[in-house]
Amino acid sequence: MEPERRRWRRVVLINAILGYLAILPLGIVVLTLRGTVFADPGRVRPDAGADSSAGGNVTVGLVMACAVIAAFTLVNRYVRYSSGLRGPRFWLVSAAVAVLPFTAALLWPGRWADPLTW
Repeated sequence: MEPERRRWRRVVLINAILGYLAILPLGIVVLTLRGTVFADPGRVRPDAGADSSAGGNVTVGLVMACAVIAAFTLVNRYVRYSSGLRGPRFWLVSAAVAVLPFTAALLWPGRWADPLTW
């Protein structure tokens, strides 16, 4: 049996990778909604071409997000089983780590566009 610290590192690494993969589908939904539905008429000019494709973008983004959530669930069930970690702490840590990359991408969008500026 491997030490508990090593098992938690594996959980954090796997969920960070899953969170990084979730940036694309969730980003599609957020950017589409930000440019159309939630565009502030006084400050932001809505993208004229986005109105016709907004529904499709949101649908594709939501389908991709569902695929990421399904992958998150299946992978974490396997990791939970193989690592022997139990309880709500496992799921709380997994969800928190998986959300971090997307949160960072929302807070610092320029950093994700050009990794060489890190």
